[in-house]
This record gives sequence, C-alpha cells and structure tokens, in this order.
Amino acid sequence: MSEAAGSAHNAGAALRNAVCALLAALRIPLVVYQIQTQFASITGALLPQAYHTFLNWLNAVGFDLRWVLPLGCAADLNFYQRLLVATLAPLGVGTLLFTPRVIAALLPRELPSGRLAARIRAKAARLAAADLKLFLVFTFVIFSGVSAIVLQTFACETLKGTGLRYLRADYSIRCQTSEHSAYMVYAGFMILVYPIGIQPFMPGCCGSTVSMQKYCSTPAARARTLQSSLQAYYQRADYWECVECVRRISLTGLLVFIAPGTSSQYVAACALSFGAIVVYELVQPHRLRADTCLYTLGGVITWGVTFLAALTGGPAAAANVDGNALSERGAAAGVVLIALNVCCLCWRWPWHLLWGKK
Repeated sequence: MSEAAGSAHNAGAALRNAVCALLAALRIPLVVYQIQTQFASITGALLPQAYHTFLNWLNAVGFDLRWVLPLGCAADLNFYQRLLVATLAPLGVGTLLFTPRVIAALLPRELPSGRLAARIRAKAARLAAADLKLFLVFTFVIFSGVSAIVLQTFACETLKGTGLRYLRADYSIRCQTSEHSAYMVYAGFMILVYPIGIQPFMPGCCGSTVSMQKYCSTPAARARTLQSSLQAYYQRADYWECVECVRRISLTGLLVFIAPGTSSQYVAACALSFGAIVVYELVQPHRLRADTCLYTLGGVITWGVTFLAALTGGPAAAANVDGNALSERGAAAGVVLIALNVCCLCWRWPWHLLWGKK
C-alpha cells in the first residue's frame, strides 16, 4: 500500500514539475501576446489585415474571464457587465484556491475516525501548501487584462458639436449619468484591488514579504514559494517582477489616458516600449541567457507593433485616408511580426537542443 502511495506521489510530483516547466517556457510569450492584443483593442490601431487576423487568434491568451459564461451571453455583454465579470470572477477563483487552507484550519482536531481525520487533514495540508503558488500564477496571468478593463471605465470622449460624453470602450454608454458615476466609484475601488492590490503579492515587490508571511504557514513554505517565483532572476534584480507589472500596465491600460485616438498615443506607446527594452538591457535580470534573448525578442515584437501602429496613424488618419488602404501599409512588416511571434513561442525548444540550459 505504501509503495502504491509512493508511486502516486512521485507521479504527482512529476506532473507538477512538467506543468511548472511548461509555464516557465510560456511565461514570456504569454506576456508578449497579451500586450499586443490588449494594445490593439484599447487603441483601435489600424494594423495590416493579416496581422489583425493573427491577433484575433491570440485573443484567447488574454484570459478574459467571460469564458465562464455561455458564448451567446458573453457576446451580448455591455462594458459594465464585462467589468463586473472581469473583476468579480477572479475573486471567485481566488476563493476556490484558498478553500483547502480554510478547510485545514477549521477541521476539528478530533474526529470520530482518527485515521480518516488524519487522511483528510494531510490532503488539505498538501493542497494548502500549493494554493499560494497557484494564486501567484493566476494573478500574473490576469493582471494586465483586468487592470486594462478597470482603467477603461474612466476613458470618455466628448463628441464634437453635441457636448455629450461617451465611453470609448463602449459608445452605447454615456458618461454623464448617475449609473456611470456609480461604476466609476466601483472601478476606483477595483484599482485598489487589482493594479495596486495584486502587486504586493508579486515576489520582489514592496510588501511581498509581508504577504508571504501572512499566507505561508511556515518559513520553509515561504522560502519554497519565493524561490520558485524568483528563480528566473538574479538576486540583484529580484524586484524585476514589479517592474514588469509596471511595463505591462503602461503599454495597455494606462494608454487610455494618453491622447486617445490620435497618433500621439501610438508614439507614446512606441517610446514606452523602446524605453523598456533599454532598461531591460541595462539591468539584464534573467539568470538564463535563453530567457534574456527571449525577453529581448518579445520587447522588439512589442516595439514593432507600436511602431507599425504609429506609421498607420490609427482612426484619426483613417478619417482622411481609405481605411483598407491604410491598414495595408506595412503589410510586409506584419508578416515579419507574425514570424517573430511564432519564433517567440518556439524559442526555448531549439535553444535547449543547441545550447542546453544556459
């Protein structure tokens, strides 16, 4: 019986290691894809048709939690409903992740069956030991998408000649209403929960140690969680996760406040993405050379998308030039960006074959 239990434990450990390896391989490409899709969605950039289609395929990696709803319902949601789903669904998922910890804490010391109590307590303890790591992965994935939709609540546009203000993310919604004011208050609270509230849980960010001490039951558990989260970075740059959060939100959600709908918005995004590359090359926080090259490639892709958007000029330029012709400017560059995105996804495998883990 003990041998069977040992085999099951080893199989479970092997599965967890495989999942962690897969997540590590996809971590940088995931961020690159999320930034591109959210940038195009927020700014309305006019990109070549082939690349626009490619980004539509990448929308799945945005992890929009409307997938919890039936397809027809998700398609009919207005912005307010999307805001509620995007902000409340993660709270529900987080509650589920920490349920085993609550069960382990509330489980009575003594049950009618001592052996059953021990087995239940052991299983709950094993699940509780993994909940913080799963929570960190989950918050990392949803961070930029949820933050972007929360910040879009405050981006309104005044239509010329009418004096009426409409929400840029959904022109069926007027901003000068009591309903929108209420949702702005709600979004303001959610800023404290997501863009600001998530960062203390990110390893290396201010307050992360306090969060670990609060939610990890033992110093060993804290050490394992921090080590697994920060092992990609040098100790001198263990703060980089927090810098990465700032970069992600700067290239997505914060763009709604920078000259929306004009070429200046794309120029600002282009400058921010280029500046991020410069800062990264100066710091070079990753331990592995493969990660350094992959992150640089991702930065170049992000800069290329913003530069291509600046070239086309966006909706403002479309008012003077045929939109279809405008979106086909830089079509060759769009094909190159598609190829670079594919390379970004497949980078690790040929690298390991040629150079190993370096």
